Amino acid sequence: MSAEQLTVVKVLFHVPFDVLQRANGGKTVFFKTKEYLERAGVQVDLFDPWKTQLNTYDLIHCFTMQSTDMWDFAKASGLRLAVTPISWYGVYVTLRSRVKRWIKRQFRSRIHCPLHEYWWEECFSWPDMFFPQSEEQARQLRTAFSVQAGRCLAVPHGVDDRFADADATPFLKKYEVKDFVLSVGRFEPRKNQLSLVRALKGTGLQMVFIGSPHSPRFNSYFQQCVDEAGRSARFITDIDHDSPMLESAYAAARVFVLPSLLEYPGLVALEAGMAGCNVAVTEVGVARDYLGSHARYLDPYSLRSIRETVLDCYGIDPTRNSALQDHVKKHFRWEKVILGNIEGYSRILGRGSEGN
Repeated sequence: MSAEQLTVVKVLFHVPFDVLQRANGGKTVFFKTKEYLERAGVQVDLFDPWKTQLNTYDLIHCFTMQSTDMWDFAKASGLRLAVTPISWYGVYVTLRSRVKRWIKRQFRSRIHCPLHEYWWEECFSWPDMFFPQSEEQARQLRTAFSVQAGRCLAVPHGVDDRFADADATPFLKKYEVKDFVLSVGRFEPRKNQLSLVRALKGTGLQMVFIGSPHSPRFNSYFQQCVDEAGRSARFITDIDHDSPMLESAYAAARVFVLPSLLEYPGLVALEAGMAGCNVAVTEVGVARDYLGSHARYLDPYSLRSIRETVLDCYGIDPTRNSALQDHVKKHFRWEKVILGNIEGYSRILGRGSEGN
């Protein structure tokens, strides 16, 4: 199937409603994938439970591993199915044999996966194509859930050009800070902002946090970060992802830090890299696969590692990190990475009636 033929294909996008109700990387990936597929000429509609007729589409593309109920329904309806999982399967790779023996003893029908009640073994056989975010996640799918290599196509997350052209002046003028350490993301324990606050205590570095709790249950975590940081940090909760002020913040920062307990890879790290920041990012996950030798990597479980990695980045020439910026521009612009989705659709729809 040629690219020209693919432009007449109708694709239906589906994501669980709660993903769209909060600011997160999954929501950004969902809408940016739609935007850049449409720029390439592919018709993309959003699933509407009140109006959508599944049988009018050639393919359904589901996002996140929370969408497994739709996978079941889509396959029962005879639709081709693509999945962008946005997930990490490391524990299942590590415990594969032992966990599977245990769950087989516990269940006689549908075998659910420990830690994730909305996954079960059978569901991994349904998608015609998985779009994991890296080769490591593709390997995990093959190892942990026996997904055939032909049904895995690694498609990395992308980043907009707008971050490369950012002007630091608006942020510096409004917030009156300079030479600061920036962290962007929703507040929750997995994002590990509290460890960053504790690690940099006493260093004299000014921190700026952009983000807020995406759920009331994380309000106390956010408040603990505010209380422990005191005057050493500025907390900004009213800058959304599409705001030019976010671009300006990246351009103004001396160091960007993403100390999460796990990232795959963290869109904000790509955005900071596109803006030319010196980046200190978690070593847990796939950030290294994206940023290579152009960033510094920290152990999110070690305050010493966080502190030393940030200080190392801070000591670098404060001018823009042009090597990282060029690397991100070359490999992770949305115009480039969207070609992976298009290739995957072509593979799925080119199989005719053979399916998997």
